[in-house]
Amino acid sequence: MVNILEAVKGAILDYGTASMETDLILKDWIATSPLQVPASHGEGTKWGKFLMIGSVHKELANDIAILKSVEGDFEKFVEALRPRSQEEWTCTKWLEISRHMAEAGKLLNQAENQRLLGLALSTTFGKPLRYCIQYELAPAASYWNYYADQLDSCSPTQMRNNIAVVVVGSTNPVLAVSRAIAPLVAKGMSIILVAENDQAAMPCLLIGELLNKAGLKCSVYAGSHERLKEITAVDHIDVIICGSYDQAVILRNGSSNLKLDLDGKKAVVVMESGDCDAAVDAALTALKTSSYMSPGFYLVVQDSMLEEVDWRLKERFNASRTGELLDKTIDFTVDSRFPCPSKVTEYLQTTKLDILTVGNARVVFDAQPSMPLTQWEKLGQTLLVFSYRSSAELLTLLGNFSGLSEISLWCEKQSVALHIVNQIQVPRIWVNGFASYEPGFDHLLPIKESKREKFTFVEGGKANTSLYPILDGLRSAQRSWASQGNRNVLITKFLKQLLVQESFSTKTDLLLELITASSRDVGKIAVSSAKRGVVFELTDPVGLIAVIASDGDRLDLLVRIITLALLKGNALMLCNVQNTVAQTLVKIAKDVGLPNVILTCTLNDDNNRALLNHHGVRMLVLCGDVSLPSQPGDHVKKILEVDTKCNWTVDHFVVHKWVWMATGEGLAN
Repeated sequence: MVNILEAVKGAILDYGTASMETDLILKDWIATSPLQVPASHGEGTKWGKFLMIGSVHKELANDIAILKSVEGDFEKFVEALRPRSQEEWTCTKWLEISRHMAEAGKLLNQAENQRLLGLALSTTFGKPLRYCIQYELAPAASYWNYYADQLDSCSPTQMRNNIAVVVVGSTNPVLAVSRAIAPLVAKGMSIILVAENDQAAMPCLLIGELLNKAGLKCSVYAGSHERLKEITAVDHIDVIICGSYDQAVILRNGSSNLKLDLDGKKAVVVMESGDCDAAVDAALTALKTSSYMSPGFYLVVQDSMLEEVDWRLKERFNASRTGELLDKTIDFTVDSRFPCPSKVTEYLQTTKLDILTVGNARVVFDAQPSMPLTQWEKLGQTLLVFSYRSSAELLTLLGNFSGLSEISLWCEKQSVALHIVNQIQVPRIWVNGFASYEPGFDHLLPIKESKREKFTFVEGGKANTSLYPILDGLRSAQRSWASQGNRNVLITKFLKQLLVQESFSTKTDLLLELITASSRDVGKIAVSSAKRGVVFELTDPVGLIAVIASDGDRLDLLVRIITLALLKGNALMLCNVQNTVAQTLVKIAKDVGLPNVILTCTLNDDNNRALLNHHGVRMLVLCGDVSLPSQPGDHVKKILEVDTKCNWTVDHFVVHKWVWMATGEGLAN
């Protein structure tokens, strides 16, 4: 039997040698070992296929450097990790952490560690070993090497929280963990990895072991649905969810700061005159590197290109190699332990669609957006091929897909590509490229940012339904406003009119500051040059924002919120206790030509319930002592509580996305 315990401790796992004898032993061991942890260790949790039962498991848990707590109160576990006193963040401290991070990158690049981690990923998720190393482990190592050299992380003040909890539910756990925590470790934070499911457990243990071996602080904690809620209830920690939005939204009612590294569905879009060969290769690469637990993949093709794409896809997909899981030459496994979700299989059997199957993977041609499986959370190794006729139809199609996290857009004309990019809210977009992850960018999406520990909810009562059609109209006006190119010009006129109003005579400094910010606003920013192109940080509006203000005297706050929100293309409903000021602002906005993107309503529980229930409201901004009359629906993406010092709120009124352009020529225009 292969000694996995010795492998975890750093010994070389003899996988990948010329002899196939070791491979056969591994295959037999994986096939015959039940490997379930006893109930006394993690309430019967299955910790992947590598943890031995009995004494071997206990030896593993005791001897490796990971502090793996599976019992007891999580808050006590966190408190045990907190430093007794706030350590001063010095250049010497940064250099020490930088050296440890460089060592972590070195360990991730070592062949023996890549074999071990690759083997854990391959046998857990059903992905070929070579793809695990090429598309997950090698990019993960680049993150540690990059942030080890970032001098801008050396700051005299530490971050507000010094512990980050990473809940790992991604199908690419090593890459997701590295992407999420490398910039935090560079700032001196301690990390706790929480495996959300059995599949993520072993990769968490191994990556935690490597980080501890490199001298970094990383602990591993056994997760469960109940424990995750306990975790988000702990004060003064950052919680990062590596997974889907649905996994994160159920945990947002806690008091911790919650962020999401979105791992969702991927789409390859082929526009007219796009590179068919490269696009088909990108779609097949996404399928080959997927797992039986993947959210799914879409190939969306212009009608005029459909025939060329179809025959290329069929030819190359049928030529893919299949075999046993540990065969180093396969593209797809035929292992029955990693099947496509039965729900998907049963549905496809009831259709008359053209379906090709190779091993455990399949391609579904002529798919329709009305099919229910486009809304399902997991499709496994399934690629759906759609077609569209116009740009408007493409935008509608992409908008109907739930859970999109990445898009690969293939288009010859960059102006056409940017037109599409600016109208879709997807966090990661590649133009004429695919999944070329670049470190140095914040991939985390804020799910809940609040300084308030607990929100007060007053249940009972009904919503003011007469407000719904007004909100519908406001949402329609917001879409038009977001696409308007001269927003900063109109907002500058609005602010200049406020300068001559008697009620704003004491706010001259504030208004001049906002006029300066408005005149300098840019819609897109070229962040840096990538290996073969330019990386853009683009900003999208959040959408419809409800401002609930119980204190009508905070004029500075109200003007700042309105200005920054409108500047980014949002629309606002002001629910204010004193409507006089709000009405004045709305009147002046109309006088200078602003469209109907600011409306007001009276502050009461019925109106607040309507705001919380309406599907168009994407963000709540709470000013003053506000008690919400009901729990916000899932359509509310952010809840932000602000005070008079709210310069930083500009970042919360936009949705950031990263766009990788394969060539940088002409992109600034």
